[in-house]
Amino acid sequence: MRDPKYLDNSDYLAMAEALEVHREEEQIFGRDLYDFDCHASEILDAKYEEVSTDEVIAQCTHLSPAQREDLRKVLNDFPKLFNGTLGI
Repeated sequence: MRDPKYLDNSDYLAMAEALEVHREEEQIFGRDLYDFDCHASEILDAKYEEVSTDEVIAQCTHLSPAQREDLRKVLNDFPKLFNGTLGI
């Protein structure tokens, strides 16, 4: 282990270079990338709307007509999933 109070020239130059890179990043991106808030984005309120099962099935274009009809039967058994309210 080295003496924590001793700083040789290579250590000093490495710290100076890291600081310069940090300053360049601030100038390029316009914000401090070491600030935790600069990476966070605001979580918006969720929007819940009623959706018909027919609309959901119409978006399932990757399914065959028979598979869509099977899906329609299953989804019609759970209308509460599509009523636009937040569940438990």
